[in-house]
Amino acid sequence: MAPAKKLGGLLGCGNPVLGMTLNIGDGTLARYQLEGGSVVLAEEMHVPLFQQLSKDKQTIYEAGGAAQNTCRVCAWMLGTVKKEVRPSCGYVGRAGDDADGRRLAALAVDAGLRATYEIDADRPTGRLATLVSRSDGARTMVADLGASTHYDPGHLEEHIPGLDSA
Repeated sequence: MAPAKKLGGLLGCGNPVLGMTLNIGDGTLARYQLEGGSVVLAEEMHVPLFQQLSKDKQTIYEAGGAAQNTCRVCAWMLGTVKKEVRPSCGYVGRAGDDADGRRLAALAVDAGLRATYEIDADRPTGRLATLVSRSDGARTMVADLGASTHYDPGHLEEHIPGLDSA
């Protein structure tokens, strides 16, 4: 039998956000003028919502965003493959130079990603608040994309050598 060949890698690029999920009572939606089950872009009135989630010890954090979520699932699935043939999962995107960005990077590494974020000194890290209603389980999402929408493709070219195995 021929030795197993190492598979290629996966590289994702997208809008990284720090996922913040919390089970809530119905009063929270009214406080932030949200309808249950809606998905909205954050406005000024939603800034305190993110502050509330940051302070709540029940908030669950994840490295999020569609492309990063896909890469996390791939890394998880590939965790069962022998290390010598396991492809790596890389991810690039843009995050703010803030505590949320540092948390996002740590969560991505914990999920098995080789994440490289372009750091934005002027904009905050993107965040996604997912509010799960205790009464009916409906999910309401509020997205503050922050720095994630300002990715410079030149960043990828600078970091390709470090991502060769991804």
